[in-house]
Amino acid sequence: MEWTDEHDVLMLREMVVSDVFSFKKGSVSRGDAWDSIAEKLNQIDSPQFRIKDKRGVRERWVLLRRKFRSKIREEEAASGVVVEDLTEKEVLIEELIEREDTIKPDDNRLSVQQKNDKDKAEDIRKKAMESMGETKKRKLSRGATDEDQPTTSGRKRSAQPLVDFLRENANAERELRQQELDIKRKEHEKQQETIQVMMLQ
Repeated sequence: MEWTDEHDVLMLREMVVSDVFSFKKGSVSRGDAWDSIAEKLNQIDSPQFRIKDKRGVRERWVLLRRKFRSKIREEEAASGVVVEDLTEKEVLIEELIEREDTIKPDDNRLSVQQKNDKDKAEDIRKKAMESMGETKKRKLSRGATDEDQPTTSGRKRSAQPLVDFLRENANAERELRQQELDIKRKEHEKQQETIQVMMLQ
């Protein structure tokens, strides 16, 4: 396939939207992001793309990045040369280079609120996974005693701790799912804001 500036701009826009550099280099997630970019570009009718796999997109990005850095070095080295305004393609390349160089992947780029949410979700997950005996020990260590438990007789007495345990697990799982949905919603809103910023540019 022969790449034109129009092809490049569309590819770079897709890279910005997919936020490919937020994933760890060499990870499956980043590979999936490159695959997704290639698939979306192949769906465009005009100009038509014929990208076989993620490697084609990744190699094109490496080439564009190298050419842009070389051009910037030459302009900085040349004294008295009037530097032209950057084209849309160059602006996109510059932004993606900044993201690639500055964004810390995974946990390092999470905000404080997101880290707190993640910690809470992990704590709830641990509580949901612990056995009934561990739950009882945890409650006892917090000051609750067996005397605090209502006394019942026969079958109900032996079934009550299990019912309480199941209820607590169900509540914990519900809370965990809600927090995960909130995190996904926040990420989706952030992506939408990025798209709107790109559209305004």
